[in-house]
Amino acid sequence: MVARKKSRPRKESPPFNGRDLKVNGKGVPLRSQAEEALQCYFETLNGHKPAHLYDLVMREVEEPCSRS
Repeated sequence: MVARKKSRPRKESPPFNGRDLKVNGKGVPLRSQAEEALQCYFETLNGHKPAHLYDLVMREVEEPCSRS
């Protein structure tokens, strides 16, 4: 008979929520950066409706992700 090793219950880490990102050691959520960038983009439109916004955002986000 082989003795079983007692195991401590695992402490589960909270699920990643996307708000825990840090940039240069500072807590700057990616969501906040995206919101700021979009706000600047909308301001440059001077009230015009954005065209193909989803496609624009995906192109801008996918390229840096594929490089890292």
